[in-house]
Amino acid sequence: LRRRRACCFLLFSDWLKIATLRSFLKVLKEGIYVLIVGSIQLFIIISGYLLITIYFS
Repeated sequence: LRRRRACCFLLFSDWLKIATLRSFLKVLKEGIYVLIVGSIQLFIIISGYLLITIYFS
């Protein structure tokens, strides 16, 4: 009985590891996506600002 319980616990800990790894990867993916989109928007804003300042100078 004790051995079976230990086996269940091991399975649960493995599942927990996989779940945390999956959520970590998901968060990492979303973070990278947000960074890419944010940097693109920042680049567009900066280039637009530069174009406007050059155009009106």
